[in-house]
Amino acid sequence: MGTERRKFTRFLVPENVYAALGPSFSKVGRIKDLSIGGLAIEYLTDGDCVLGNSHVDIFIRGEEFFLSKLPCKIVYDVPIEPSASSQVSELTRKRCGVKFHRFTNGLTKRLEGFLKVGTIGAL
Repeated sequence: MGTERRKFTRFLVPENVYAALGPSFSKVGRIKDLSIGGLAIEYLTDGDCVLGNSHVDIFIRGEEFFLSKLPCKIVYDVPIEPSASSQVSELTRKRCGVKFHRFTNGLTKRLEGFLKVGTIGAL
C-alpha cells in the first residue's frame, strides 16, 4: 500500500452534502470526502470538465448550510467504471478532485467549523 501524501486529513460527509462547481454550477454532485485542503465529488455529466482555477459551493440538502464561492483548482476529473447493473446512458459518472486555495480567514473558519460538526469521521 502506498504512503499517504495528503497534507490534510480527509473526512467522510453525510449523503446530503453536495458541491456545485464552476461559475454556472456546471457540475453538481455528492461530496465523497472533504478536508481543509480540498474535496472530491462524484457527478453525472455529458461532457468534459476543464482542469484549472474555478470556485465551488458546498451545501447541505434540506438544511440552511451554504459555503459560497470557495476558490479552488480542479486537479483531476476521471470517469468512474460503470457497474454491471447500470443501464446504458449518454451520461458519464465521474469523480473530480478539487484543491482549495486563497481562502479568506472567514471562509477558513466556516469550513473548519463544518469539518468539526458536519462530518462523519476521518478516512
